Amino acid sequence: MFGHRKNNYLLSIIASPFFLALPFSLAIIWFLPNPDSKFKAEFIGEELIDKPAASVQFSDLNGDEVDEQVLSFHNSINSEAAIKVLNSEGLTLDQWNFNGYFPTQPEYFYCADLDNNGYKEIYVFYFKEDSVFLGAVQPYPEAIWLFNKKLITTVTIRNNKIDYFVYDVQSFDIDRDGTKELIFILDAGFSRQPRGVFIFDQQKDLMIHSPSFGAYLLDCLVNDLNQDSIPEIYCGSSATANILKSFDIPYNDHSSWFIGMDNKLELLFPPQENPGITSGVSVSKFKSDGGKPFVVTGWKIPEEYKAKMAFHEANGKEFKSKTFEFTPEEWKQMRLYNIPYELKGKHYLFIGLIDGYFVFTDQDFKLLRIKTSLSKVSLYLKCDLNNDGREEALFITENGEEIIISDPDLKHFVRVPTHLKADNRVTLESGIRHNVHNQNELFLHAYDNLYFYSYQANPLYYLKYPLWLLIYGLVVLILWVAQRLQTMQTQRKQQMEETINSLQMRVIKSQMDPHFMFNVLNGLAHNVAIGNTTEAHDQIIRVSKLLRSMMSKGEKVDAPLVSELDFVKSYLELEKFRFKDDFNFLLQVGPSVDLNTRIPRMLIQLLVENAIKHGLRNKPDNKRILIKAETRNAKTILIVEDNGIGRKAAKEYQRESGNGMKIMSDMILLNSKITGNTIRVTTSDLYDNEGKASGTRVEVEV
Repeated sequence: MFGHRKNNYLLSIIASPFFLALPFSLAIIWFLPNPDSKFKAEFIGEELIDKPAASVQFSDLNGDEVDEQVLSFHNSINSEAAIKVLNSEGLTLDQWNFNGYFPTQPEYFYCADLDNNGYKEIYVFYFKEDSVFLGAVQPYPEAIWLFNKKLITTVTIRNNKIDYFVYDVQSFDIDRDGTKELIFILDAGFSRQPRGVFIFDQQKDLMIHSPSFGAYLLDCLVNDLNQDSIPEIYCGSSATANILKSFDIPYNDHSSWFIGMDNKLELLFPPQENPGITSGVSVSKFKSDGGKPFVVTGWKIPEEYKAKMAFHEANGKEFKSKTFEFTPEEWKQMRLYNIPYELKGKHYLFIGLIDGYFVFTDQDFKLLRIKTSLSKVSLYLKCDLNNDGREEALFITENGEEIIISDPDLKHFVRVPTHLKADNRVTLESGIRHNVHNQNELFLHAYDNLYFYSYQANPLYYLKYPLWLLIYGLVVLILWVAQRLQTMQTQRKQQMEETINSLQMRVIKSQMDPHFMFNVLNGLAHNVAIGNTTEAHDQIIRVSKLLRSMMSKGEKVDAPLVSELDFVKSYLELEKFRFKDDFNFLLQVGPSVDLNTRIPRMLIQLLVENAIKHGLRNKPDNKRILIKAETRNAKTILIVEDNGIGRKAAKEYQRESGNGMKIMSDMILLNSKITGNTIRVTTSDLYDNEGKASGTRVEVEV
């Protein structure tokens, strides 16, 4: 007994929706995306650039927090330098043409609000003959020229052309007069000279420049190391070996240099040399956890496969330094970044990706290593993509097929395909576009196409566990509802069967009229007594057939028309035997009537029985009844018509309320619920020429 109860208990658990929902929920969850990162990155789409071979930047020129698009290119009229601005809807605002040309470099212009009027100006670098000029336009609130041809410097002509580059353009209030100045590096390439740092003070209309160096400058870092509120400028360089040592140019480019200048571009200390061709010195800012500023230099020493990192105080004084040694194979893959990074509230420098680790150091050269699965990638950009006030790190794969974006803590990485064509992955411009939805978008510019990407918090990361519980709950609910509906359907079916059986029994009882059966049995007995066995036998057969038809298939609520007509014919034969020659009936079926049409069981018999009981029983003689089936407007019409005393007179003879019509109504209602068929019953009184009642007519439309 205990085992039986245990089996029942286990069966109830297995059949429970809470248990049945488990495999279904797990299957659904298996096919759902399972976000393992707090953030998601998506490729938004690509746009064809407005001008082929143009350089592109996005900048908020009018202060509405939505970026406009700025393009620099050579116009189609005389191939001279031009700037075009598209508003946030992509429509052309204006175009400015300059009497000169752009060199083959990406930085043709820079957007900044130097006059503090709330609208950014566009500063354009171009050349003509041996001179490099600066022009400026202000697109908003009205498009105006500020100036067109401010001389920056002249460049040595070599092989009938000049070769120069403008780097690291930035705006800074270098003289602390309340307005910003434009600071930039201008390096001659094979033209050799000049090479130096330039400052343009728009308010004073003044262009100043540093002494010209032989060093090929790369970085221009503005910092206040001595904390006297007057910033200094620090530069790194690379050894390009474009200038012969025999040329009397200081700080030649056969070495790389660390150079410091004050805000008037005078040297703060003798430049520090890193000898050797292909050597390099990079500079970056750093602030200790105590708030002390440093300039960090990264010294690349290729001849010895070494790299040195040094922290410098004011006047270039070395605070601390450390030298890292590499094997020749490691040296090929090594890249020294020296990028300031904040992790867990502590300040570090990002050194690089080494042997599967992100490697960081603090000012005491205590290394922090963070394990990563990334390989063969380079740090491409640091920027705030999701407007949270912290900069994300953007890496790009060697083949340029994917961008990998990390949160500032380097814990959550998301990959997004660049969708760049194979031949477009070499030279890329990149940056941020602030769109109309107050969101930052990363853009890549490759040849004539712009590619856009979004990066934002992934709500599914935080919602996946509640989502899984919700899925499980919904599956439980669905299974519970399904079980409940099944139970209700079973109960409804049982209830219908009980109703059918009850109606069937009521019909049977209704048909088994005691007087009718008594008269039939008396008639049978009389025929037997007088020896009329043939007629008695026929009547017994009819009664048997009638009873068998009523008792069989009691669970069905409908039946074919042909079987119902046959049943009524047997019933009327018995009634004729009961009333003798005083009763006649006629059955008529139209040629177009479908005898397979299903009608409520015993519907015709109930109508006939009602006509006999109330219309013909109290009629003295010549009792007639007509049963007719015909087709009208594609519907089957059943007619039961008697020549009785009429409904009004029948009420005077009615001693008790009959239940035949009530049973018929119940049968019709039940049939409609089960089959959906609509059945209409119309009863009308018949009158003769003198206006006297001459019978009743009932029409049933199926």
